[in-house]
Amino acid sequence: MQADWTKTSLALPPEGTPVEFLLDERDCPMRGVYAIGRFESRWNNYAPTSVHRWREVATGSAPSRALASPGMNMPLHTRRNPDARGGFLGLAIGAA
Repeated sequence: MQADWTKTSLALPPEGTPVEFLLDERDCPMRGVYAIGRFESRWNNYAPTSVHRWREVATGSAPSRALASPGMNMPLHTRRNPDARGGFLGLAIGAA
């Protein structure tokens, strides 16, 4: 059974929580994780101000970040670095 939807304006999920979330003006939920103060999907991350509501999902339902076979080095995730010149993405490299 899915959890009830929570308006982002009322509360945010705990750090590292797998979630389903709805962006403003959208009706199709996205799955991801709430981490580092942002809703992260497989392909992008969104500030809480752009997310209308969210709900917690069962562990393992969030998209996997590691798509390569074990032992391969690959980017685990990218994150915009506003401190970097031009705000380019920084890569976190590690074993999948």
